[in-house]
Amino acid sequence: MEATQTLGKFSLVRHIATGGMAEIWLAEQVGPGGFAKELVIKRILPHLAEDSQFTTMFLDEARLVAQLTHPKIAQIYELGELEGQYFIAMEYVAGVDIAGILELARAKGQMIPIGVVVKLIIDTLEALDYAHDFTSRDGQPFLLVHRDVTPHNIIVSNDGIVKLVDFGVAKAKQNQSKTQTGAVKGKFAYMAPEQIQNKDLDRRVDIFATGVVLYEMLTLQKPFGDDLEAISNILSNDPRDPRIARPELPDALVAVINGALAKIPDERYHDAHSMMLELQNYLRTTAHFVGDREVSSYIRELQGLPTVRHTSGVGLASSQARVTPMELNATPIPELRGSSTISTPPPMANVITPPMANAVSPLMMTADIGSLGAVDRSNYGSDTEDMGPAKKSNTPLILLSLVLLLALAGGGVGLFIVATSGEPTKDPVVVVPTDPKIVVPKPPVKTVVPPAFNHAGGRIVYLKTTTPGAQVEFEGTVVGITPLDTNLRPGEYTVLLKKDARRESKTFKVTDKMINSIELKF
Repeated sequence: MEATQTLGKFSLVRHIATGGMAEIWLAEQVGPGGFAKELVIKRILPHLAEDSQFTTMFLDEARLVAQLTHPKIAQIYELGELEGQYFIAMEYVAGVDIAGILELARAKGQMIPIGVVVKLIIDTLEALDYAHDFTSRDGQPFLLVHRDVTPHNIIVSNDGIVKLVDFGVAKAKQNQSKTQTGAVKGKFAYMAPEQIQNKDLDRRVDIFATGVVLYEMLTLQKPFGDDLEAISNILSNDPRDPRIARPELPDALVAVINGALAKIPDERYHDAHSMMLELQNYLRTTAHFVGDREVSSYIRELQGLPTVRHTSGVGLASSQARVTPMELNATPIPELRGSSTISTPPPMANVITPPMANAVSPLMMTADIGSLGAVDRSNYGSDTEDMGPAKKSNTPLILLSLVLLLALAGGGVGLFIVATSGEPTKDPVVVVPTDPKIVVPKPPVKTVVPPAFNHAGGRIVYLKTTTPGAQVEFEGTVVGITPLDTNLRPGEYTVLLKKDARRESKTFKVTDKMINSIELKF
């Protein structure tokens, strides 16, 4: 194993990627009292260090992003120089970029849930809206255009937070560097027509690129193809209707895509905020709700990581519903619409408190009615009749009294919920949890990482395979899909790698002096 490299006060843990201008490293900064912080080092490539234009572009990015303080834009901590070599220390985001999400979804043969896609695009547009309207301290607009909004530059943390990165080719009024005549910056498949033609650019090229990303996430296909094919199609042809690849896409989302991908800039959304409002309105009108927690659950499941944070489900119409990540991914194309069988909570007339109700725990009295699966929810309705004493037999009252006495005698407290269909002669249904601490049984855990493999106090190890997307098993339990981060103590580990019909065991060692990156040939 290689010895750990250092860059001033930073230890370079593992190489992440190399771009056209710089290389990216996961790094660690240590300090007194056990202080340790993970971050990313972006270092200008050695052969470009003497090129004044590239150096100026690199410094432009550092100066620019250092001023952008937004929760959905990766932050810069420091611009440094060591022996004539410039580098940027910036925020480390533990997660996966949208390119990785697309790759994993394609490998699993599953569409990305619509609500998750819309939430991620809304967050990306929020970052762009901030950047586009950013002004200097004296109020002068930066007129910033990212110019490289692609799946690789939108990272989603394992906690469900979007981070827009890589302003390396961003165009801003204050930049000291100037684009070379005839130079086109960005990736062809995501370029607006005017960007390909190298005309004057404004924020609407970022809107176009975001529309391409939206289309690709919803269909797993690029709307214009790739490379040279994309150039021709972007300039001359309309994209295929996304409903050909995903028929259930609603008209409202197709309209947003068309509004972002208009070839004439004036026919496009004029800013990120306008497109963002359209997507937010779509979520409101369809009763979707997806938050960071729901995105986190999906992202972790997709990567084969344990779902540490419990979630109330993705995109359901009612907060009363409970859907686990496993249920969300049970179908090839997960749907985020609320189930038509989920009704609203019952009116207060349907919750009867028997005598001695003051002995009932306040926590139990405010329990989520929708989480008690034994209750027949179809019996609840706004037209339910009031249960007057003159219309009822004494049997329910006797039953309630007996159950209450039994509960009190056992030292426990019961929660009584009565459901009626409006028929005066029908006995109420009484639900008494056997353990008042348990409201909803926990669903079975899909993936359990055995303690022998994942140690909170171990070294951070980045495990990858020459063929990404391999399932990793350790002692018969799935621990993730490559590439994956885990914590391992020093020792020897044997894992079983699976992908499609391939199966192969691999053994590797973890030592105290190793670079925290292991690549297995598979």
